[in-house]
Amino acid sequence: MARSERGRALTFVFLSLKIRMEEMRDEVLLGLLEDHCAVR
Repeated sequence: MARSERGRALTFVFLSLKIRMEEMRDEVLLGLLEDHCAVR
């Protein structure tokens, strides 16, 4: 029982980290795109 609870918590943490990293990557890509357009 305790093991499944821990697994569920780890899965939740992993998913939230994955989503946060994807959001950060999108922000970085958008920033690079804006910089590239600004240079032009």
